[in-house]
Amino acid sequence: MQQSSRNRPVGHLPAEIRASEERFRVAYDNALIGIVVVDLEGRFSHANQTFCRITGYTEKELVQVEFGAITHPDDREEGLELLRALIAGELSNGVLTKRYIRKDRSEERRVGKECRSR
Repeated sequence: MQQSSRNRPVGHLPAEIRASEERFRVAYDNALIGIVVVDLEGRFSHANQTFCRITGYTEKELVQVEFGAITHPDDREEGLELLRALIAGELSNGVLTKRYIRKDRSEERRVGKECRSR
């Protein structure tokens, strides 16, 4: 029988992966901080409910825009530079202070946004 790197039969991995995926989903969905996934073009692909509350947008609305569209103008360049460095492989992660423009056009500040590449 083929073994995984942790000395477990490979046939058991799908259940472990499903359990890990479920733990991640619960943490993501119930996080007290806003969490988003952004693609390489800077478009939102996923957003948790906390991020939706922060910005006033639904996830369905967010996936229609790029992050720059709801980023405060003074914070856009720094965010784009971080995205470029992540894509180029110059960084594997980064942290920045970022303000968002809410759907109602008011400003929301969140500190310590962490960005990671895959």
